[in-house]
Amino acid sequence: MPTSSESRVERKADFKLTPEGDLEGTVTATYTGLEGQWRRLAERNQDDTDRKKFLEEGVKDAIPAGSEVELTKGPDWGSSESPVVAEF
Repeated sequence: MPTSSESRVERKADFKLTPEGDLEGTVTATYTGLEGQWRRLAERNQDDTDRKKFLEEGVKDAIPAGSEVELTKGPDWGSSESPVVAEF
């Protein structure tokens, strides 16, 4: 069982402001330790569509309303050793 100090959520963003005033770019979310484990357990019996929706809603909860989020690279759901890493 990982310790609480090994359980983290890290988000890295690379954004650009378009000439129209929109903010576009990528966000990489990394869930390690218990943060990754509970996500794997919550989605263990779900299909890829449900998993995608689950991850996208998690990011939408952390950004302003009305923002668009799309998962572009999903995590390795089958591994219990590696962190859950998703790119949006």
